[in-house]
Amino acid sequence: MKKLKKMKAFYHSLNEKDRRRYAAIEAMKLGHGGQNYISSVLGCHFQTVMVRINEITNGTDIPQIYTDVELICRFAQNYPSNDELIFKLLPY
Repeated sequence: MKKLKKMKAFYHSLNEKDRRRYAAIEAMKLGHGGQNYISSVLGCHFQTVMVRINEITNGTDIPQIYTDVELICRFAQNYPSNDELIFKLLPY
């Protein structure tokens, strides 16, 4: 029961788009029957969960989350190379 309360609290802390995504991901974790269960627990419509699951599995709904490596690479593109830094540090 504590887990369900935490799930509901977390669900209600999200914006609408993230709520739908969260419900779909939780339903996918449960497998067969998960859509009905999650929609009844979280109070969202069964069809909404199904649509979001289809979007996730088809790759049409991919959240823009960067990994640490991607963030480092993005940062490094705007950062001077070691040669440029050494050149700037030399007194001549």
